[in-house]
Amino acid sequence: KIRGVVITHGHEDHIGGLPYLLAKINVPIYGTPLTIGLIANKLREHSLSSPPTLIKKNAGEHIQLGCFDVELIHVNHSIPDAVAVAMHTPAGVIVHTGDFKIDYTPIEGKMTDLNRFAALGDKGVLALLAESTNAERAGYTATEQKEYQPYTADHQLRSSVRQEGRFLGPLDDKLHEGGSGAGLRQCA
Repeated sequence: KIRGVVITHGHEDHIGGLPYLLAKINVPIYGTPLTIGLIANKLREHSLSSPPTLIKKNAGEHIQLGCFDVELIHVNHSIPDAVAVAMHTPAGVIVHTGDFKIDYTPIEGKMTDLNRFAALGDKGVLALLAESTNAERAGYTATEQKEYQPYTADHQLRSSVRQEGRFLGPLDDKLHEGGSGAGLRQCA
C-alpha cells in the first residue's frame, strides 16, 4: 500500500507525472516548500476529482510513512530547496540522493549536507541510489556562483527564468529588491 510520495525537488521531470499518478491514486505528497509550491501550480493545470494533500517539509525533518522513517537531507542542485532522502526501514537504511551536485560555494549559501551522508555511512547503508547530472563526465561541475556571474548587478539581464529554475533563487531575490541596480523588472 502506498502511504505517500516524497518529491526531492521541483524540476519538471520529477513533478510532471504527478497529475497522472494522482488521477489513479490519491496519496499525500511531501516536499520542500518550493517543491510543493511548484507542484500546487502543476496540479492547478489539471482537474483532479479529489485534490491531494500537499505537505511541506524542510531538510532535516522526518516523514513517517508506515514502518518507514523518511529523513530529508539538504543537497545542492540547479534548483533551490532540493533534498535527498534516507529511508530508515526495518531492513536497514536506503539513501536516495535525488539529483545533486557538490558545490562548495552555492548561491543559496548552504552546501550539500556531506556530514549527514557521512554519519549515515558510518552507521551502515543497505543501498545507495545516486544520480547526478553529468556524473559520467570527467572533472567537476562549475559552481552556480560562476554560472550566475553574468546575471549579477554588473550586467544587464536579457533573459527569462527557465522552467528548470536554475537561477530562480537569485533572480527572485533581485526582483524582490526592486531590481534596482540590476536592471531587472517584474512582469506579470
